[in-house]
Amino acid sequence: MGSCYQWQNRIHAVLKELKHQRDLSRHMGYRVPRSKLNSIDYLLIALTVLLILRLSIHLVTFTLSARMGFNHPCSCFLPECMIFSMNYLLFAILAEITRCWWRLQSGLKMVLLDRHSSTVASKLWEIKRLHTRFQRLIDLTAEVCSIFRYVTLAYMARLLWSGIVAGYLLVRFVIGNGLLDVELVYLVFSFITCIQPLMLSLLVNSMTSTTGSLVEVTRDILKIPHKKSAKVERSIEWLSLQLTWQHTHVTIFGIFRINRSLAFRSASFILVHVLYMVQSDYISITK
Repeated sequence: MGSCYQWQNRIHAVLKELKHQRDLSRHMGYRVPRSKLNSIDYLLIALTVLLILRLSIHLVTFTLSARMGFNHPCSCFLPECMIFSMNYLLFAILAEITRCWWRLQSGLKMVLLDRHSSTVASKLWEIKRLHTRFQRLIDLTAEVCSIFRYVTLAYMARLLWSGIVAGYLLVRFVIGNGLLDVELVYLVFSFITCIQPLMLSLLVNSMTSTTGSLVEVTRDILKIPHKKSAKVERSIEWLSLQLTWQHTHVTIFGIFRINRSLAFRSASFILVHVLYMVQSDYISITK
């Protein structure tokens, strides 16, 4: 129980800090570009629809399993509700961190491109403040990875398991002969249940890839030349140097980065195990 309260307090602290960052950016006039904001909103809408669909399918599966008289091991409605809340919470926090980064990037562009109306002292102060806020968001990203490390580990394990089972059931459904009605319904329910985490992984991977590239994009912005002041130029170079050794990658226990490279390795892992299962069970599938 104590660990649960500690976990809640850490999440509450992250949300409170993100709200402070958002309010401060709005006060300073930093805005997220409309195109980027729409992309995040579309991902959140797609995630909401997918997770609601998952809960609906599990509820229908549970009801039909009870009426048809067979126990479907994938019909676990209450755990799915917990998975729903944790996945959405993690996704929403990463989306807000990304928005905060985009606001700071717009503020950084304003400072670098405004070469006449601001004094050197004010620009140095603004760059220093942006540096502090960038560092705070980097620390928040690491904190989120630490808080949700077991959630992301379970997500990874569930993704691999679902991919292997869905691939095997698809092969069994295509080349299988003489399936009973109950067995056929079981295969369909299992496939529908297992394909959902694979669909969710596409959305999560898109979000984490965007979050992981924030530092690289910021370093590109810092390459904008500023020759009017040597002090400002040195301050920009110092900020770029500090960001060189930092990252915003979403990791699992600091080992695996959730990105497109991990998606490719996971797909290869799933394919190899599906082929192994089909090879081992080929006789029983085709007879």
